[in-house]
Amino acid sequence: AYVEYRDERVAFFVRSLGRGPHSVSYRLRAEVPGRFHALPARAQAMYAPELKANSDEIRLRVED
Repeated sequence: AYVEYRDERVAFFVRSLGRGPHSVSYRLRAEVPGRFHALPARAQAMYAPELKANSDEIRLRVED
């Protein structure tokens, strides 16, 4: 429903989410070569904080 791009994170907001596995993706733009990693994603229900999930860390290498 809504995406918020920040320097240190990208936040996704959805109105509802059914049971089962889901996938969220977004594009990245490489600006400098090197090795980078993205911290694990965290998901949490706003009005039911006991419902939460997380993902694995992502590592990538940008070559010139």
